[in-house]
Amino acid sequence: MIRQSACGSCASKDGCGTSVLSRLWKQKSPLLIIENTLDARPGDHVMLAVYEGDFLKAAVSVYFLPLAMMLLMALSGAVLTASLGLENGYADGIILLFALAGLYLSKLYHYFFRLQRLKPKMLRVLSPTIQIPLNAVK
Repeated sequence: MIRQSACGSCASKDGCGTSVLSRLWKQKSPLLIIENTLDARPGDHVMLAVYEGDFLKAAVSVYFLPLAMMLLMALSGAVLTASLGLENGYADGIILLFALAGLYLSKLYHYFFRLQRLKPKMLRVLSPTIQIPLNAVK
């Protein structure tokens, strides 16, 4: 899989903090297991697509769920500490622990009840010498 990023290709890449961080944490290419519907052979380059609905579900699951669980659990901790009449120092600590528990619960959700992973589909086999940037495919 050819992974390309716009980061690092602009004129100010040497002075950009994001570019520096992206070089520090280079990601390995992902291993994708995809049904070979086009009879592609090892070494062939193929164009992949992900359906928009699947992509949106994954985005909500990855970004919104942890935030919502943290806020919900922090609110629960605030209600609990208010009902127990705890002092501010203890209350803040309990609210923080509840918020972290919400983050952990969202992590457990992803581990046990994960939505179907993004399942890319093969669109077509490309010539082994053609490289299409990921951002060019819509």
